[in-house]
Amino acid sequence: MLFSFQVILQNQISHNRMIIKKLNFYGLSVSSFTKKELTEFIHHTVVNSKSKIFYGYSLWTIFMIRKYRELLIVGNDADLIVADGKWFFWLINAYRYNIPYEISIPQLVLHLLKVSNDNNYSLSLWGATESVNAGARNNIRVKYPKIRLRECFSGFFNEDKKEEIIRSFMDDQPDILLIGIYSPLKEQLATQAKHHMIAKHLICK
Repeated sequence: MLFSFQVILQNQISHNRMIIKKLNFYGLSVSSFTKKELTEFIHHTVVNSKSKIFYGYSLWTIFMIRKYRELLIVGNDADLIVADGKWFFWLINAYRYNIPYEISIPQLVLHLLKVSNDNNYSLSLWGATESVNAGARNNIRVKYPKIRLRECFSGFFNEDKKEEIIRSFMDDQPDILLIGIYSPLKEQLATQAKHHMIAKHLICK
């Protein structure tokens, strides 16, 4: 059974002067942080060239874990995990967990885009159809003109193309890689991408 124990973990993600706690909500790890800590964590990761996975658990994810157990493994092992969606956030706080900053994966992506624009970070997209991917790139160019867009790829590819894409990202080394592909493939790709250190932030969305 997935939900069996309720424990607050004292092991944490630590980096220099800050600590981002991971709470254990009945088997699901969720990060507890403020908006300021989130922004500092992004800067710290890019400056120190560390690959970090940002992930989000929602009520839908809990349902999917029954079918794909690897979602739990990858999710709990992510470097920052948000309570993705108001219902899940309210549920966690109803059990008196301390999560001071409510942010979903879409809001996290917008925050990351703003921080990237303010600091001239580079970014790649991996996912969706070619036309949707191209539209997203155009929106980023208009709204976040200081972001340095690197090579981007759609979410439709075969095994040979996947290896080619990963090699391209390894050569390009974007600061941010946004992965928008169906589960559990996006979780597998994020883990593989982190292993190869192809980006400093890997966001599954």
